Amino acid sequence: MYWQTQPDVHVSIVAEAVRRNRFDEIIRYLHIADNSAMDGIDLSIDESIIPYFGHHSAKQFIRGKPIRFGFKMWIAADPSRYIFHVEPYCGTSTRFPTTGNGQGNDVVMGLEDHLQLKKGTILYFDNFFTSVSLLRNL
Repeated sequence: MYWQTQPDVHVSIVAEAVRRNRFDEIIRYLHIADNSAMDGIDLSIDESIIPYFGHHSAKQFIRGKPIRFGFKMWIAADPSRYIFHVEPYCGTSTRFPTTGNGQGNDVVMGLEDHLQLKKGTILYFDNFFTSVSLLRNL
């Protein structure tokens, strides 16, 4: 409404400072929240790809995925898709402490430890991460 011309809603300082489309784009990607206030009830751990088509040694190609080229990341997010932590994929090893039970276990336990989740938090992850040792550790 800041950009409408009616005098009761028009705000010239905003309308002259930034165009509406640019403002909408900024608001689309800007999210401000207090991580210490998260309820910690549900959390999803998964991999994600940030699309990238340029040349870079860390770029991944994954056949059969909707986004085939880009940077692979380990993501911890809540059901509203708010991302709490992103960790870059580093090949067969991770930057998390090694548990000796595989990469999936290292990622889940590393993200769980980094986020300092409260007891009772429900973690969701797919079969890539699932193992008997991980379920025992959790």
